[in-house]
This record gives sequence, structure tokens and C-alpha cells, in this order.
Amino acid sequence: MSMKPCFEQNLDCMSPQFVVNDLARSIRFYTEEMGFSLSFCYEEFYAGVNINGHSIHLKEGEVDADERARKRANQHLDITFGVLDIKAAYEDVTAKDVEIVQPLR
Repeated sequence: MSMKPCFEQNLDCMSPQFVVNDLARSIRFYTEEMGFSLSFCYEEFYAGVNINGHSIHLKEGEVDADERARKRANQHLDITFGVLDIKAAYEDVTAKDVEIVQPLR
């Protein structure tokens, strides 16, 4: 009997993360214009919207012109992973030969 990797067993969702200049305006755009529902809002700088089981995370912040150009050229995209057991998923990932850019905290 073979076991699935812990990360595979615990992966709940993946969501692209967009940096936006005005979180409230972006939430209104996605919910009122695009038909998404607000999933969560965290401390007035981070929120999630979803539609048909798909989600986008919105993070308020400033993006410099170079970073915006890279994102538009598809050279950079932040993705948020939702997992059911973060500690087990982290242990599974750290057991592999991968570089951890930021440790679990």
C-alpha cells in the first residue's frame, strides 16, 4: 500500500494573489461587477473573493513599475495554497530537495 505525500492529501485550494492599490475598490469590482462573493477580509489589507469554487486573494499594497511590468509579462505570480494541516504539509515539503524561501512561522 502506498501513501500519498502529505501535501497532496492536505491541499485544499490554490489561489492567485493580486496586489491592489485600493482593497475596498477591488472587492467592490470583483463582487459587484464580476459576480464573485467575498470569502474573507483580514485586517483591512487582505481579502479573498470566490466564484464557482475558484478564488482570488487580494492584498493591498504598492507595486513599483518594474514589478508591475514583470507581472504583466507573466514572469511573476504569487499563489496562495490552502491546506488542511499546515504543519504536516510543511514537514512533507521540507523532507524534499526544495529550497524553502521563508520557513513556516
